[in-house]
Amino acid sequence: MSPHPPAAPIPACPVTVLEGLVDSLSPQTSTIMVDYSLYLRAPSAEIIQQNTAIMVHPPFTHVSPVHPLGPMTAILQGPLWRFIQLDVIDHIGTLQRSIMDPLHEATTLGQIRWMVAIKDHPKFIADSYITIKNHVDFLKFVLEAHDAYPSRILLKLVMTPPEAISNAIIASVSPSKSAGNAWHIGNGFLGSGLSPTKSAGRSWDHVNIFGNNGTSSSSCNSPAALAPANQSSLLTHSMAHLIDTHNTPVAPAPNGRRRPAPDDEIEIIEDPHRGRRARIDPLGVANPLHPPAMGPASHHLELVELETYLWMAHIEPDDHATRERLRANGITHWTFFRRSSEEELTQLGFPLGICRLLCEGVGRLERNMGFAMPESEDDD
Repeated sequence: MSPHPPAAPIPACPVTVLEGLVDSLSPQTSTIMVDYSLYLRAPSAEIIQQNTAIMVHPPFTHVSPVHPLGPMTAILQGPLWRFIQLDVIDHIGTLQRSIMDPLHEATTLGQIRWMVAIKDHPKFIADSYITIKNHVDFLKFVLEAHDAYPSRILLKLVMTPPEAISNAIIASVSPSKSAGNAWHIGNGFLGSGLSPTKSAGRSWDHVNIFGNNGTSSSSCNSPAALAPANQSSLLTHSMAHLIDTHNTPVAPAPNGRRRPAPDDEIEIIEDPHRGRRARIDPLGVANPLHPPAMGPASHHLELVELETYLWMAHIEPDDHATRERLRANGITHWTFFRRSSEEELTQLGFPLGICRLLCEGVGRLERNMGFAMPESEDDD
């Protein structure tokens, strides 16, 4: 009889391999800078007083630190990921006791993305956080952090926006075609006057961000993007008028120059929120490369972080290329896009699709996060 062939080696478990590598590392006490961006339901007065709190959709309030939190120190080699999470929450609790319970609850429900970065690291780039989804991701991060020691570690807790907020924002950019199939809104958000209903199967991947006519203005501060959502019928009428005007044959202008648009080809929309008249250029008439500067945003909107703006503009959390381009051009606050155009952003190196998302985010942010905020004195 021929001898039995040798048994094939059993492949090592990836977790076991990573744990062995981490256990072989010399212990290091790392400095960790902690930040958070949360959506809390009816937070306590103490939480509101100790944080930057912006009501984005009743009863939900966006909460973030007013000032950077004090650093925490920890030895990352050895503990399980869930123990590190508890240590981080305890550290925040030493600074703000009232926020501990909401953090524990959101962590248990899986509503928080734990995002990490390492200062001056080529992969875990600061401000372009990578999400730690499980213990394996944490072990890989520990190996990188050990090699980058003593660079500071940045850790940010980002809470997933509640479904009510996401649905309301989806509804604000994708209205139904009839009153019988009303927008999905909650608690009268956006004041449409329609009965709240839920649209089945709707997700962020299928949102019509271009409005009813499938087109988008090339200017970030386009009134089409800033028009109040509860004026859907007026906006629809305006778009239909513009499309009809665009399809009307126009005689060529002398000397090869564009003929000025007559007055009856310009639709005027009244903005009841600000009492100003908004001008919409007819389709086909190019907007200037540098649109006129807009007035300052309200104080509450000025407090909105760039990451919150990128989320509302549908920029994916793992889109590191866009964030790197923002840093390279010195863009650190969302108000930059209040007077930018797609053409201008294209010249800065952004792809056209990203340019459009960044521009349309201005109207979406001001419409959905500014509706419940008092106007600043400058806006009167």
